[in-house]
Amino acid sequence: MIRIAIVEDEPDFQQQLQNYLIRYGTEKKCRFRISTFCDAASFLANYRRDYDLVFMDIKMPGIHGMEAARQLRRMDEHVILIFITTMLQYAIEGYEVGALYYLLKPLDYHEFALKLTSALKRISRTDIILIRSGQKVHRVDPSQIRYLESDGHNILYHIGNQVLARRCSLRHAGSELDNCFIRCSSSFIVNLAHVRSHQGDTVDVDGIALHISRPQRPLFTQAYEKYREDLYV
Repeated sequence: MIRIAIVEDEPDFQQQLQNYLIRYGTEKKCRFRISTFCDAASFLANYRRDYDLVFMDIKMPGIHGMEAARQLRRMDEHVILIFITTMLQYAIEGYEVGALYYLLKPLDYHEFALKLTSALKRISRTDIILIRSGQKVHRVDPSQIRYLESDGHNILYHIGNQVLARRCSLRHAGSELDNCFIRCSSSFIVNLAHVRSHQGDTVDVDGIALHISRPQRPLFTQAYEKYREDLYV
């Protein structure tokens, strides 16, 4: 999960950024944890070094966005910083605090998506898992896994149109993944980010119908509803 902070005093732009992130996450099958701040002072006072990306308005009441960026860099040298502004005259100064990009108001979704894609590529990944399949070891981004399937002897990782077979138990394979992966039966663990819908005893994972067993149905439904709620946090 990518952790993002939005520091923006104008409610309309703050909401627009959240909407853009939700749209992007839906389109690209990635998940964001979004925190919002109406001023730089509250952001800095509550700052934790677990954000991956910060969107920072420059012109804000109280602590100016550029000064906030300087204070941020004293606490965290690595977090990706993207400024939101109407004032490009701060561009040179922005490079001094390691700003990656500027987003100009009014915000355009396609420009936003291009810059966000580039920013996400720079975020160091610590959740990559290694899967030995046959004679090869594959580095796999868990967000790309649609579901895991047990065929009795192997665990099949369904990744896009590729399937990797690994000798292990479904329990062990699931223990390597985060809580976005939920068991729906004794044979399947699904990535909630790839679930289109579920109804009754069936879940649609990118157009593939998988069975939800009766014992797993309450826990699966609860986990899926929480996942959907977290998208809007």
